[in-house]
Amino acid sequence: MGQYLTFRGNVKQNPSTGALPDENYARELMQLFSIGLVQLNADGTPRLGSDGRPLETYAQAQITDLARVFTGWDYDGASSTDPMVTAAQGTARAFDALQPRDVGPIALSTFHILEHQEPERPARQRYLSELPVPAALASQVRTDQSFRGDAGMRMNGLQFRRGLGVGANSRIDLRLQGGWHLLRADLGIDDACRTAGGLQFQVWGDNRLLYDSGLVKAPGVVKPELDIRGLSTLSLRTLGAQGSQPAQVCANWANAVLIGQEGDSASIVAP
Repeated sequence: MGQYLTFRGNVKQNPSTGALPDENYARELMQLFSIGLVQLNADGTPRLGSDGRPLETYAQAQITDLARVFTGWDYDGASSTDPMVTAAQGTARAFDALQPRDVGPIALSTFHILEHQEPERPARQRYLSELPVPAALASQVRTDQSFRGDAGMRMNGLQFRRGLGVGANSRIDLRLQGGWHLLRADLGIDDACRTAGGLQFQVWGDNRLLYDSGLVKAPGVVKPELDIRGLSTLSLRTLGAQGSQPAQVCANWANAVLIGQEGDSASIVAP
């Protein structure tokens, strides 16, 4: 389990390099092997909030905390050459928005006390494949299916019902409005073109690099969860295809979803 869910060889947070613990195992442990995604009543039906939506059993904070526990474990003398591990790790970099970076001096004249906090609104999530795709991008993006062929998205034999299928060099720009705070996705090479090679995934926010996956090859699947609080634009990109047929590499932003609050909106921008 540790080998295939990137628990083996997982590293602790390192602010100097931008490394963060891989959250894959922590998420799967809660989602599949213990408490599940939503709270349940005694009869097995989902518990609903005041807005009529199912109540989640855990949030990103619990995933982050649990992931810190599963670091520093590996086989004795392991070389970390297992393809599931190397494909998912590569040279990935993530930037933790909760850690202070490059903060200049704060003068008393610019310091303000927060006197009033807006009340929280009901939680909302929006899959990117639910957003209308501009006609100019129709030939570059497939919604809820693989970029190659008409089949659904599959990675490492698993089917993904939601997401965006893209080619070797793609760019999807989003405009955000409201209080979106999290972008979550499962990233990898679709089984339809797994022998063609691999590529990199990048996420940019307000013209700043938020995430770089490094080279991802099948059967590896990486699962970033990115803090996007305060951002007004996102750019999802694939690049750097390598392999026997780089031009034929196809990739998936599977389960790509924005997490925010009721009233938040997002749209895909035409190039």
